[in-house]
Amino acid sequence: HERETKERLEERQVRLKWDRKKVKPSPSEDSLAKVLSDKFGDVEHVELLGKKGNQALATFVDASSCTPCVDFYSTSTEMRAKYVGKRKEEEEDKLEQKEEEDAQRSQAERDRRLRRQFQGESLEDRRMRQAEEREKLLQQMEAENDDSDKETSTKSATGESDDKKTDGYTFSQRQQKRESSIFPLPLPDTKEFSGMSPLRVLETMEDIILAGISSPESLRQMKMSINVG
Repeated sequence: HERETKERLEERQVRLKWDRKKVKPSPSEDSLAKVLSDKFGDVEHVELLGKKGNQALATFVDASSCTPCVDFYSTSTEMRAKYVGKRKEEEEDKLEQKEEEDAQRSQAERDRRLRRQFQGESLEDRRMRQAEEREKLLQQMEAENDDSDKETSTKSATGESDDKKTDGYTFSQRQQKRESSIFPLPLPDTKEFSGMSPLRVLETMEDIILAGISSPESLRQMKMSINVG
């Protein structure tokens, strides 16, 4: 009975926290109660929390006042409001589920764009593109390793810092130049590709792209012919 009473009470409560630098003077229990009641509905009680004096627990008369309060302060840079107890856990679960669904929709849209981009590609064109992408990726990796070895050797011999110029550019400028290059395209940085080698990522992306335009049997034969070659 006590647990049920507590849960019902928490359904009518929100926890407030504000920025002490932006909210001056710091609100009192009475001033908070007046602001909240004017905006969201009658307030039963407000209790200041914490040693810093920038938190409070507000109890509304009606639980329906909580959601407008939380939504109103969700974009505020001065004050935030959160649900309390079980309701807080439920809302956090909903938010996490929504973020996951949004991520899945974004990935699906990226896959659709890739399929449309390569839909008219012939088998020979695909093989040539695949070979070119792999070759350029290997060249980029080798060049980066060579640059790293040269910089280490130069600094060891001359004592130069990372910012000393060796080819007309500082290390940071060369890094920015590489990052601004349009090719090769950046590899996907999502959980499903975590731990894969660059070559394995390319192969996985090809499977995703070709899944909508080729049968499983065609893909299997294609891979066998590539491996034999």
